[in-house]
Amino acid sequence: MRKRIFAVFVCLCMLMALVPSMAYAGDTVSVGGLCEHHTQHDSACGYSEGAAETPCGHEHTEDCYTQVTNCVHGHTAACYSDGILPAEGEEKTADSCSHQCSEESGCITKELNCKHEHDGSCGYVPATAGTPCTYVCEICNAQVAEEPECICDTKCTEEEPNADCPVCGGENGDISGCVGAAMMLAPMGAGAITPEVPDGVGTGGDPYQITNAAELYWFAGLVNGTLNGVQQNTAACAVLMNDITINDNVLNADGNLNSGSFTEWTPIGSYDISGEKAYTGTFDGNGHTISGLYVDSDARYIGLFGCVGNGGTIQNVGVVDSYISNTKNYANVGGVCGYNEGSIKNSYNTGEVNTGKVSGGTVGGVCGVNCSTIENCYNTGEVTGEGAVSDVGGVCGENLSGTIENCYNTGEVTGEGEVSDVGGVCGKNYKGTIENCYNTGEVTGEGAVSDVGGVCL
Repeated sequence: MRKRIFAVFVCLCMLMALVPSMAYAGDTVSVGGLCEHHTQHDSACGYSEGAAETPCGHEHTEDCYTQVTNCVHGHTAACYSDGILPAEGEEKTADSCSHQCSEESGCITKELNCKHEHDGSCGYVPATAGTPCTYVCEICNAQVAEEPECICDTKCTEEEPNADCPVCGGENGDISGCVGAAMMLAPMGAGAITPEVPDGVGTGGDPYQITNAAELYWFAGLVNGTLNGVQQNTAACAVLMNDITINDNVLNADGNLNSGSFTEWTPIGSYDISGEKAYTGTFDGNGHTISGLYVDSDARYIGLFGCVGNGGTIQNVGVVDSYISNTKNYANVGGVCGYNEGSIKNSYNTGEVNTGKVSGGTVGGVCGVNCSTIENCYNTGEVTGEGAVSDVGGVCGENLSGTIENCYNTGEVTGEGEVSDVGGVCGKNYKGTIENCYNTGEVTGEGAVSDVGGVCL
């Protein structure tokens, strides 16, 4: 019934578009149609009304659907005869896996594949277009003033408007209408960054107080266990005291990767065999941003943080002017976090995030895969799944039995792979909860088999 109502509404909108607007002498534009000198259509002007569509009355049956199998099972230790998950990068056969794909497991779903063709029994009658009014009023057209056009090649600024432009220059110039191209800022890499020890001891009561990029790199090395002579601490706590910049101008004016070289970022925390290398402390951005992250890695968990484990918290941080991508098959990629088993809250991403041209992967503006909680977060950056098989979401690529609440996306979300699940907020939601979320960004699935949803598939 809702589809019929929607079809009638669309038809009415099409018919209204055929009715010309009235253009009087004081208007800034003049078009053919009704005006004060031609107040009613007649046979000479050629106007005729169209007819609305009569919607199809066909109702879908079981024959209109086909079953689609897409296994969502993730191997656990029980799937291996030795009871041990493979290490990151290790190829290992799940020789004891007993999983069977079924509708109950979520692996088999129904996809609409209706073969119905309109005929006399369904009652469908297509809409017929009317013909527009061809009357052009010579009196009204003679009174229309020509609007000045901007002639700028370069975008004007308040300090340097183009004095020769009829729009931007002069005493009453208005640069808001300038059509010139914005000046491109050259990328600036941070060069080699030498880690520096921040103040604090890394506890909840006295967290490391990070004031610059060098101290952020030291903290990443502490969690990842890469500092010489310093014991690894995956539960260390930290708070940002300033906005941090790793590289300048990573993205160009269009929000895409700038040309040039950049200092690479190594994500904080990984998974290893059973999550023992995941970050489990509290990282408080304190309302600050981390700018200029550049990641193009062969790791499996990618973002500002690679993997956040049970008990870990990321909060109050923004990732801006950043490019985060991967070169590894089936990686988990996110602006803030690649894989989350902890809590991400009050955080956001405005940078570009994508999976790279690999066999497959999961990508989200804020988080790649969420198994726990994401709340009060948003994304405005471009999110792209370039892999052959991808789950792509504005906020989260896949919500795996987790919760996403009070989140939104305004960025462009695209699934370019042959098989893609694409959603404005979440690409795929498996036994999870999504509450009080919305999307206003463009969502597109370009592959041969693409499932697309405004909020979630």
